[in-house]
Amino acid sequence: MWTRELLKTNAKEKLRVYYWSGFVAVLIYSFIGGMGGRLTYSFTGSLSALQEQKNPAFEYTYQMSNAFLVFFLVLFLLLLAAGILFTVFFINPLSVGLKHFFLVSGERKTDVQELFFVFRKGNYLNVVKIMFLRSLYLFLWSLLFVVPGIIKSYEYSMIPYLLAEDPTLDQQQVFRLTWEMTEGEKWNIFVLELSFFGWLFLGMMACGGGGLFVEPYMEATYAELFLALKAKLYYSRRPHQQREQQNDWQDWQYPSAE
Repeated sequence: MWTRELLKTNAKEKLRVYYWSGFVAVLIYSFIGGMGGRLTYSFTGSLSALQEQKNPAFEYTYQMSNAFLVFFLVLFLLLLAAGILFTVFFINPLSVGLKHFFLVSGERKTDVQELFFVFRKGNYLNVVKIMFLRSLYLFLWSLLFVVPGIIKSYEYSMIPYLLAEDPTLDQQQVFRLTWEMTEGEKWNIFVLELSFFGWLFLGMMACGGGGLFVEPYMEATYAELFLALKAKLYYSRRPHQQREQQNDWQDWQYPSAE
């Protein structure tokens, strides 16, 4: 049985070795991950600023030229589509790479290049597809009011870690395994997430930048959570007499979800 204290203690011990490389990995991911959003925000912010100006020439153009409005609408839609494609084909796989980095760094010495491991493997499109389906399902569940979407977000929370450890897993296996791993654990995961509120609040007080220094600690803790849930699922599937004979669950091969 895992506890928040145990996960955080393990994370702190491992971070003593690789904290700064973890910080660089988080920094790179945060910078790249915000590029698409910043582009769209900058465009919409500039358009809003123009609309608020008391410039008669602009108001006349805005009111009289439908072509002007169509141009900005098309440009906005293109930027929106580009942002979505950028997220699907780059940010989502990169998020799996971030989980991979913290899983690997907890076991052996590595470097920031592990952040891009998905792009070097032959299972890139498989990762793209499954992460896209995860986002799509979360969006559809969120349409059924807020609560179902929140519950499913915790149910699907292990998907990036499963792909980070084994990108060859297919869609059926991944969604089955994440359901099994989080069954009965969603509330505990929520409380674990909530326990970082104080750290994040302090980060916000430091002009928002302090949160980046907390991220490696959070990521390392969530990596420990994945390992704990994986161990729990492994032992729940093993016959009692075999559990005592084989304690090394690290070598476990994920069984088929069929």
